[in-house]
Amino acid sequence: FVDRVRARGEPAEVDGPDGPAIARICAAVDGLPLGIELAAARVGTFTLAEIADGLGREPGTLSRLGRGPSRQRNLHEEVDWSYRLATPDERIAHRRLAVLPRPFTLNAAEAVCSIPPLRPGSALDLVGGLAHRSLLASARASRPGGGPTWFGQLDTIRAHARGALRESGEEEAVIRARTRWVVDRVAAAPRYGRPGQVAWFDWLDDNRATIDASLEEARALG
Repeated sequence: FVDRVRARGEPAEVDGPDGPAIARICAAVDGLPLGIELAAARVGTFTLAEIADGLGREPGTLSRLGRGPSRQRNLHEEVDWSYRLATPDERIAHRRLAVLPRPFTLNAAEAVCSIPPLRPGSALDLVGGLAHRSLLASARASRPGGGPTWFGQLDTIRAHARGALRESGEEEAVIRARTRWVVDRVAAAPRYGRPGQVAWFDWLDDNRATIDASLEEARALG
């Protein structure tokens, strides 16, 4: 971002007073190269703080004008381009995964990817495909002895997936599938001192974000 700003003849210093605003801008565009390029193009017209505040309110709205009107693109359209290159089943999984806050596990993805027309057991291929297309980020859970792979949609990608889910008409069904999976697992928890309790606590840790979101939804629904 600083390189792009300086190339436009504008000052920018990460280690100076501009640092916090620059960090906010780069976080708001999820570190995507296109987002950084578009945000840097606004420096000189707006202050860094104004750009950061605007992106905080509406991520994904930066646009670029190329040669001719058909060259106008923004971050949402960039994500949509990757989305349209995905397979039909990957597109369904992409929008459904919007109900899983990051980080989530493959098991949580399976809970929302088992509703027809998707097949039970398809989450491994679908999540892998979306990660390959950069529509999902992944990291290993940090736990002594190792842990599962965590996944998550960056904010710009998550906003796109939420919009696609609302348009699909299946948002309520997907949320209920996620919540039912959590409630069923919680209800089946081993009692204190029974076998399987260590694995149970690991499951709680690994799926904390999904559990919190599901319990909030269940409470809201009564």
